[in-house]
Amino acid sequence: PLISDFKSFHAEAEDRLKRLSESINSALNKQNATPYVDLEADKILASEVLSDGHRVALAVFTPLGVARLRDECCPLIMDELQKAVKNARKEKKSIAIADLTGFDWRLAARQLAPEKVEYYVIWDRLICDALDRILSNVRHATGEPILCPWSEAVGAYGDQSAEKAHLWIRLDIFQKYVLIVLENHTEMRAETVTAETASKPWINTFKEIGGDVTYSNTDKVNILRTAIKIPNSLFLDEL
Repeated sequence: PLISDFKSFHAEAEDRLKRLSESINSALNKQNATPYVDLEADKILASEVLSDGHRVALAVFTPLGVARLRDECCPLIMDELQKAVKNARKEKKSIAIADLTGFDWRLAARQLAPEKVEYYVIWDRLICDALDRILSNVRHATGEPILCPWSEAVGAYGDQSAEKAHLWIRLDIFQKYVLIVLENHTEMRAETVTAETASKPWINTFKEIGGDVTYSNTDKVNILRTAIKIPNSLFLDEL
């Protein structure tokens, strides 16, 4: 892990930043006629401080993978979504991610500003835990597994050999946020699910960062759609 023990990491990083600040302030102090500056030591200390910041950033955010998107390939964030699916508690129920094509990824890339080299999405431990709670609700899915709701992109509904799952997931990418869309069979109405989960801590986790979790019923009978919005780092103060 990037930060295995945050308490000790915090103490060490704070100490490095303090020592570097003191050295810089001493060198800039006009009252100090002959300031002693160990440039080599300060250079090493500065690189360690930058490394600390980089580790924190990577522990909180995950890159979207813009270069891969523009090459019509699966984005990096899909790797994180696949990990979440693998780790979710399923209890003999199945979760599948919809196959998207290079055309889909090219359309997603067009949503992003062409001058931006990369976008970053909040994906820290709190987000991972909240997403896990939602995905793990597949344990309560009712009925038989269903075909991919977006099967028009990958095959016809009449194909009896097509993959089925109790919960299907699709990743949609927009300029200001990513949207994780889930669909599963249940007899519960969206209004009931919304009311019963409104105060759940994992719902608030998304709202606290400007995201959201919304439920709706599709045109298909007894199908619940869950839409999880996670903002990109550039737009945290706009959502």
